[in-house]
Amino acid sequence: MGPVSGTDLSLADLERYGRIWGSSAERRALCPFCDHPRRDYAHATLAVNVDTGVWHCHRCDRSGLVEERRVARDDDPLRSGSRSTKRRRGSRQPKSAPSAPTTSTADEIAQLADKRHTLRRLWDESLPIADHAAAPGAAYLAIARSIPRGLAQAAQVRYHPDFRWKRDKPHTWTGGPSRGAVVFPMTRGGAVGIDLEARYIDTGTPKSRSTGKGGVFVALPGALEAKTVTLCEGPITALSAAAAGLAAVALGGQRWSPWLIARLAGRDVIIAFDEGEQATEAKVAALTAELFDAGARPFRLRLPAGDLNDRLKEIGLVAFKREVDAALSAIARGLEER
Repeated sequence: MGPVSGTDLSLADLERYGRIWGSSAERRALCPFCDHPRRDYAHATLAVNVDTGVWHCHRCDRSGLVEERRVARDDDPLRSGSRSTKRRRGSRQPKSAPSAPTTSTADEIAQLADKRHTLRRLWDESLPIADHAAAPGAAYLAIARSIPRGLAQAAQVRYHPDFRWKRDKPHTWTGGPSRGAVVFPMTRGGAVGIDLEARYIDTGTPKSRSTGKGGVFVALPGALEAKTVTLCEGPITALSAAAAGLAAVALGGQRWSPWLIARLAGRDVIIAFDEGEQATEAKVAALTAELFDAGARPFRLRLPAGDLNDRLKEIGLVAFKREVDAALSAIARGLEER
């Protein structure tokens, strides 16, 4: 099946066009509107909820409701791996009565469209970090965080003089002091700029804002295509790793999505999470297991300080690069001794 036109879409269209990934309500599929030449999971940018029928492509930004107006049923062919496909042979179970069509689908589509509009406005209002008016953000990164300005510029970091975002009511704050923030674009499965991560440059609370989850910030251009990829928690940590020459991306915390694990299959992955907390090491162990299952080779990067940016600020860029190189050499020696 070739690309389709307009915005009409059915689950049958998705099945004919290509594979649908997932076994829960939230699925991923190839977008028949984008018609991307690569037809693997990493490029499955269309998200569809098979219970509500709501779909949205994170690459071409189309949204809608599938023609079937999805209603979950036990005999649903899309729900592979669900209870209906695990029945014992010969057993008879009554079909579940279809649930009443949800009344929230139109609202969900409207909320998604409103979020996309707000994100575009926030991004358009923000300034490239090299812009003269973005000087507060550039100074914060260079002076308070020891991040080279050229690196931040290459990573498309921006500055917003008054970044306001609230999950339930985006961009609707009133009152209070103006708070400038450095803004990091997030990408998910090939779609660029689908969400934003902001770090306020003052010492107030909250320290940061995120408009979504599941995306990554690419701190070094081309990092997601590198032979060895470094995974960090926050964007500033990822920029610190990139300053040392690592192909670093930030997860926006200690969470990751299936598309990223699939994207890293067959490659070396350096996990550069902060150290010193038991909960963090448990997350590292879980991430390591998923990467192993995907065919990647994960390694833990360990430096004397728990946070890469703290270490960069403490000893300076030249010494920091030497320390990172030494840590990587230790990893290489360990592999040779196996």
